[in-house]
Amino acid sequence: MVKKPSTPSAKRQGFSLVLALVMAAALVIVIIVLAAFLKVESRLAINSVLMTRARLNTVASLRLAQGSMQQRLSSCIGTAAD
Repeated sequence: MVKKPSTPSAKRQGFSLVLALVMAAALVIVIIVLAAFLKVESRLAINSVLMTRARLNTVASLRLAQGSMQQRLSSCIGTAAD
């Protein structure tokens, strides 16, 4: 069997193909990493919003409880003074 001499253009085409495949693989990896990063960041943002909402609900509940206690105490003190 006689080997055909490889031409520079055939070697260049092979190198271009390998380079294109490596670039495509790198692009896919970057996209996957960005998607994972965005997923984590969105979870952190949601948790932060939920934590803030819980704190505001706590403050509102405490204020309602304080107002209720003041009403009850003022009516108790008012009837005891009579």
